[in-house]
Amino acid sequence: MDFTSILFIVVGAVIIYFAAKFLAHGVKLAVKLLVLSILVLAFLSFMVYKDVEDLKEGFQNYNNTFFIYNNETLHAGVVLKPLDSLILTTDSFSFFSEEEMEALAKDFQEGNYKGMMGNSHKLFFFNPSVLQKPFKQDIGVELDEDDMLNIIKSDEPFDVLARKVRPEQDETSGMVVATLKELYGSEQKLKGVLFAALIGNYFQQQKPGELVKNIKSKELMVYPEGISFKIIRYMPWID
Repeated sequence: MDFTSILFIVVGAVIIYFAAKFLAHGVKLAVKLLVLSILVLAFLSFMVYKDVEDLKEGFQNYNNTFFIYNNETLHAGVVLKPLDSLILTTDSFSFFSEEEMEALAKDFQEGNYKGMMGNSHKLFFFNPSVLQKPFKQDIGVELDEDDMLNIIKSDEPFDVLARKVRPEQDETSGMVVATLKELYGSEQKLKGVLFAALIGNYFQQQKPGELVKNIKSKELMVYPEGISFKIIRYMPWID
């Protein structure tokens, strides 16, 4: 629901309120309750709109950190730099070292989200299901979104990717793993690069209202969470 729609609702409620003055007492009371309900709906919808606009402004002006998790396990994380373009590339992100991710994973398990903030405006925690949008990425071998998520969630991402490069298990598999280690440096860098690609695909394919819908369903968590994002989980008209 955009700002124009909210404005129309408020104007309509005001018109109904003044028109009710010409009705019987019982009907007046019912109309006033209806108008009050409409105004509450409009106010809550405006708060959601305001928080979404805050997110957009935050993307333009501040660092924002993204994580992918499943249950209590943090699989990967990247920092999205302030956006100067709608096209996301690898250069739009910075990546965590293995040691940094270990510390972040510990904070995540303990619920210490404040300790994970660093200099970020917001933290975004993605459930893998949110990122399962049709996507192909060629990194020497073509990967789809499921391949990329499998690598990100794996404890041995180099081995999983090597099996995509060389499906048959032979003596060259070790050479492929060695090449991948030389290319990416660390497992977290590989996971981060793939995660960044999936984030870019998520935003490029995003439908109107999808971000709010994902937050409402708890498939995407935001920290700090605006009051409206807490409320929308109980607002059936926002989906």
